[in-house]
Amino acid sequence: MRINLLGVSSLVLMLLLSSCELLEDPEAPVSPELSEPDCQLPSFICATAEYVKNMPKYPGGESQMFKFMAANLEWPEMMKSACIEGTVVVSFTIDHTGKLCSPKIARSLHPEFDAASIQLVQKMPKWIPGTHEGIPVCMEMNLPIRFRLE
Repeated sequence: MRINLLGVSSLVLMLLLSSCELLEDPEAPVSPELSEPDCQLPSFICATAEYVKNMPKYPGGESQMFKFMAANLEWPEMMKSACIEGTVVVSFTIDHTGKLCSPKIARSLHPEFDAASIQLVQKMPKWIPGTHEGIPVCMEMNLPIRFRLE
């Protein structure tokens, strides 16, 4: 069995965006302990172009992300004979340094596929963070991962 992640169209695997929410006043002075926020303290979680000039990018672009996914996604052993196909959507935060944090299932297919999808996202290298007015910002992203038998 092979997993076809490049499938019918690259649109299937395009990053989808979630709603935008300002979590703190951008005019407020930044205290030293918050100048290097981690994933639990994002200063800005946004995924709409009206707030973010440059969206986060996988290093090397989409084609490299697809190659990484094809090489690292493991088909769950228990599911090899189940003949189940579909898409899992994983939601995660890309912090201001590009680190992927807090992956969770936004749309489930089956617990085994969900676990494989979370493991895949956890293996990903740092991304190039999104920026707002030249400043790196934390953003929440959704990544559809398609499981397809061939």
